[in-house]
Amino acid sequence: MDADLGELGRRRRRGNGGDAFSPFALFANGEQGLWYDPSDLTPEKTSWRRNLLTYSQDFENVIWTKTNSTVSTDAAVAPDGTTTAEKHIPNNTIALTINTASGCPIRRTSAVSGVAAGYSISFSLYAKAAGYNRVIMFVDDGLITKNCVVSLVDGSVVSVSSGSTCTVTNAGNGWYRVDLAFVFTSAGTASGIRFAPQDSVATTGDGTSGIFVWGAQLEQATVASAYQRITDFNSDFLAAFPTHALFQDSAGTTPVTALGQSVGRILDKSGKGNHAIQATSASRPTLQARANLLTYSEQFDNVAWGKTGSTVTANATTAPDGTTTADKLVEDTSTGQHRVLQAITVSSGVAYAYSIYVKANTRSRISIFDNSSASDTECIFDLSNGTVVRQGAAATAIITSAGSGWYRCTTVSTPSATTFSATARLVSTGTTSSYTGDGTSGLFIWGAQVERSVTPTTYQRVVTATDYADVGLPRNLLFDGVDDSLATTGNVDFSATDKVSLFSGLTKASDAAQGIVAELTASTALNTGAFNVQAPSATPATNRYAFESKGSLLATANVTSATYAAPRTDVVTMTAAIGTDALEGRINGASVVTSATDQGTGNFANAVVYVGRRGGATLPLNGRIFQLIIRGAATDSVTVINAEQYVAQKTGVTL
Repeated sequence: MDADLGELGRRRRRGNGGDAFSPFALFANGEQGLWYDPSDLTPEKTSWRRNLLTYSQDFENVIWTKTNSTVSTDAAVAPDGTTTAEKHIPNNTIALTINTASGCPIRRTSAVSGVAAGYSISFSLYAKAAGYNRVIMFVDDGLITKNCVVSLVDGSVVSVSSGSTCTVTNAGNGWYRVDLAFVFTSAGTASGIRFAPQDSVATTGDGTSGIFVWGAQLEQATVASAYQRITDFNSDFLAAFPTHALFQDSAGTTPVTALGQSVGRILDKSGKGNHAIQATSASRPTLQARANLLTYSEQFDNVAWGKTGSTVTANATTAPDGTTTADKLVEDTSTGQHRVLQAITVSSGVAYAYSIYVKANTRSRISIFDNSSASDTECIFDLSNGTVVRQGAAATAIITSAGSGWYRCTTVSTPSATTFSATARLVSTGTTSSYTGDGTSGLFIWGAQVERSVTPTTYQRVVTATDYADVGLPRNLLFDGVDDSLATTGNVDFSATDKVSLFSGLTKASDAAQGIVAELTASTALNTGAFNVQAPSATPATNRYAFESKGSLLATANVTSATYAAPRTDVVTMTAAIGTDALEGRINGASVVTSATDQGTGNFANAVVYVGRRGGATLPLNGRIFQLIIRGAATDSVTVINAEQYVAQKTGVTL
């Protein structure tokens, strides 16, 4: 595995013609160290799986429930030319139906759960006559059922339920691919699937006749895509991406395949084999890319949004992204404000952009603001002509056309407290937002976002903390500031050198308590040959970052400027040399602190590297790590700049 990861770095460097920098260059001459890269979970990987089923052509597996029927394995040549097709045989005298009590279906329950309105489902299956000449397929969306019956003689559709489509493709040699698709018109609790043999003449089984089946696929799509075989998924994923570096468990058997999952093992991409793990599941950082701090950002009917003097009609019109997911905010007949509101936790003293897409209906003006602010952050927008009507004294108003009458309305303000109440309220005329409603008037809203920024960035759909669109921040490991941490699986041997270079891209979420970014040995204070980077240091109110290096004596360099107060995202670099008493801290490509304090003698230790906590037990980091590279060698100034540029790109920082 280590060699594979090293080769990945070499391929990346060569793939850019040798001109673009790769961190692998830092280890090309045998330097000791490590490279942890949360961006290893690429969009290609998160979108790789289309088929939501497992054991998609292994119907004998217990995950498929067989009712009043049996499966004969490897009974025929499949559409891909392998002898992997199976025969589904109803029991003698059993009705050829999909009834789960008296029929003969093969089925899966809760194949997809908690789906929302507008969610497209395609269920496809390859089928071939084997005594019986029809197949019936069935999907249960938790509210109503969809089904189709197809002839396996000529591929004709015998019947299809209302609100669904049935597409049949001739796959050759008597095989047909049947695709049953529909769109959830309202939220569904589950999606179960079934299929069974039928016949144009026979109505009950004879114990030997049946149909050949192969290649079941369930996917979020309006039409079936190319068939993707899935067994247990984890092994399929790792076969497709053999150098994958992120795992949910410390043993490295369950890959991280989606944002929001915990990271129990991260492989060292330097090729040195210095992997890091966390054996305690509750103490694992999570892989994140979330920028939008709101939840249910398109579902204003959800209880996450408080309603005052208003109601919300879900999925009332077409949203800016073309889906029927935009809601209508409707005033009731009360006197007062007519609004929706969601309160979230933020950091005070930092600018946040609150944006929402709005379209005029029977009301054409919207007021948006932070309802928790003591300052005037209210901005009012006219949706009939795309103008700013009012800009609060403590806010900046921005309005941008999104087409088809939609506008993205934004207010930028700096909270003085740690609660931000994202509010959208109707305006009757002028700037009047407190009035007696008529019970019917309103406007359309969609896509709310609160982010730490001075301008609105790409909209990111968020449902929950672990269910959100794959746009936003670069990939990062989120450390909770309580007990999240990682540690190398064994010692990292820096004992041959007294020099070290550390490059990190990180977010420091708070200056309330000391936090360890990375540290060699369980404690620099207690051990020789140690180093660390802290965010912030032991006196967090004044020391925003700290860099420490120790041979037999300890040297510390503190960054005290309020410029670097949390929350902020930075490229943080440390270089140190024990023998020359050199210690430098760099932030965003600039040297900000140095120390010539005597570091004593000796080289760095052969010891464990801890990430996110001191010794895996104290001083937890409250923030994010986008990249972490440690090199046991001096690094020339040009290479330092190249490494910082690389980390900056992975962190979303412009140097």
